[in-house]
Amino acid sequence: MDALDGGVQSCVEEIAGQLIDPGAVTGAADGSDAASGPERDELRKVWDPASLAVGYPGISLLFSELSYQDESYRSVAHRYLELSLDAIDPRGTQGLYSGLTAVAFALRAAQRTPRDYQAALAGIEKLIEAYAGQVLAAEGRRLAERASATTFAAYDSVSGLTGIGRYFLLDPVNRLDVLRRILTYLVGLTEPVWIGRRELPGWWVGHPAAMEEAPGGAGHVNFGMAHGAAGVLALLSLSWASGTRVPGQEAAMSRIADWFLKTATRDEFGVRWPSSLKLSEYLDDSYRPLQRRPSWCYGSPGIARSLQLAGMALGEVRWLDCSRDALLAALRRLDVQQDIRETGICHGWAGLLHTVHVMNRTLDLAPLDTCRRQIARTILDSRSEDARFSFRVRHSGDAQNLDVPGFLDGAAGTALALMSSICGDPPKSGWDRALLLS
Repeated sequence: MDALDGGVQSCVEEIAGQLIDPGAVTGAADGSDAASGPERDELRKVWDPASLAVGYPGISLLFSELSYQDESYRSVAHRYLELSLDAIDPRGTQGLYSGLTAVAFALRAAQRTPRDYQAALAGIEKLIEAYAGQVLAAEGRRLAERASATTFAAYDSVSGLTGIGRYFLLDPVNRLDVLRRILTYLVGLTEPVWIGRRELPGWWVGHPAAMEEAPGGAGHVNFGMAHGAAGVLALLSLSWASGTRVPGQEAAMSRIADWFLKTATRDEFGVRWPSSLKLSEYLDDSYRPLQRRPSWCYGSPGIARSLQLAGMALGEVRWLDCSRDALLAALRRLDVQQDIRETGICHGWAGLLHTVHVMNRTLDLAPLDTCRRQIARTILDSRSEDARFSFRVRHSGDAQNLDVPGFLDGAAGTALALMSSICGDPPKSGWDRALLLS
């Protein structure tokens, strides 16, 4: 173990120690330990006990993975899972990162045998299947018209059917019917829709790309892994590679992948994509969007991984070449622009670290391995001595420098990415399947 690997291991152990007591974590995470003001208000916004992104299920992933190194961590994961189960609210959105599916994913990650958590999973999965059926029925009616836009909550990786489909792909044998229905829906989603006499991609959404934008307008098309076409392509590719396939799936994968190649632009660093495009931007062939930071949720790295998965699944060299070129271009761009400000998985260094690491298992390029080590050092150098959970979220709403323990933006996810970066094998708990990277 060299100095970098030792530093990573020490940092992971430090974070595990900070997160080992769920009661203490809750007080820091939900704002009850904070003074009144923007910090406390923002902490309450970014803490949801039953969320994979910002709650107990996401933190449990760290201890489920660590338990393969130290068996004593299994009991810590179990305590977080008990709190997750207690926090479930069967009302509202039940996507991969919230509620029922979030908790079920965490339970699956903690399993060592099919019997573990079997009773809890059986009940939860029936509710997830019923929820998915409701969304599928509503989307089926919409697609029959092919004249209106979809929503993130209906189709995306975080809150929609793509994420739920990724969950059911963990055990396709027992939930094959609902998984096939979801895949069939996503195949249909790749067919164009007609809105205002214009032909648009089938995953066109009717709401703005960002919450701060005014409602109304003609909506947008989203490119990313979290909320856009990359997530759909990733799931279709992963299911194809696993042998779970539906009619039209290969053509659907080709439609999305070729759309990515068609919509790519180039700058001095190489190929890139926008995060999203409004109608006026999408219709303007000369429009050149502002550069987005290279991240998992939006930006070229997540798109590149989805193209790599599709290229490997169908043996399409064009997609594989584009995925490699896009990742290398994003890293060259980052080296000059230095526009990543956070350490977390969603849109920070940890997400980029894990994406580079996963893609390079196939590419096996020395420059990417060098980059992996550089990113890991950058993350280690970002630690704050007075932070509750080693790292701080620099900006969230009106607050700055927040102590966030969770998976997508917080310390648990950063620790998982760091730990994976010094391991040759994929994560034993399968935690990164929640990112649709594997």
